[in-house]
Amino acid sequence: PKIAMLASEIRIMKELKHEHIVKYIGADRKGKTFYIFMEYVPGGSLRSILDEFGAFPEDVARKYSYQMLLGLQYLHDHNVVHRDVKGANVLVSVNGRVRLSDFGSAHYFDTDEDQEMRGTAYWLAPEVIRGEKATSAADIWSLGCTILEMLTGEVPFAHIGNSVAVMVANGDPHTTVDIPDSLNMSMSFAARDFLLACFNKVPHCRPTALELMQMPFITEFIAIDDMV
Repeated sequence: PKIAMLASEIRIMKELKHEHIVKYIGADRKGKTFYIFMEYVPGGSLRSILDEFGAFPEDVARKYSYQMLLGLQYLHDHNVVHRDVKGANVLVSVNGRVRLSDFGSAHYFDTDEDQEMRGTAYWLAPEVIRGEKATSAADIWSLGCTILEMLTGEVPFAHIGNSVAVMVANGDPHTTVDIPDSLNMSMSFAARDFLLACFNKVPHCRPTALELMQMPFITEFIAIDDMV
């Protein structure tokens, strides 16, 4: 099974060529050890930066969110769902460009292959927690979780409790998402609206990556970036 997972990851990575997705270079096997070679991204992961410096200002989180959306739109346009979007799997170059990485859980969402639950507890979409099929909408939920991670410096929904408590709360289709009160008071209306859109518990009601890029949280960043 592990070899099959690696083969699937390599097959997907070979086909992906985008500035916000880490580049696949090659693979090799020596004895019982299998190596996958990827481009080196010297800035480390978002998670490592958060661990060192703490939560990001909203403008920084918005910049990285826009770049992640570009990468996710490319993936979803190619029928690939990442299934493990989180700060540890987003790498940052020295010039501030992010790249989605670690495609070990990725699969083609228009096939029936490998439907077992994948991902990391705090970032899992409600439908995935309930054992349903992961589609591109699951990546959108996880993107929202990663934004929470950037804005708080902690794992998403840390205020709820441990990973089991978070999965119970988020997996319940009859409750709304609980964003930390401190964050609700400090972030912009645009950021709050964006997060609530990502955290719609009905998968088909979540915006696509392209639709999210048309929300003020992103369009305001693009407008400012164009003026610089």
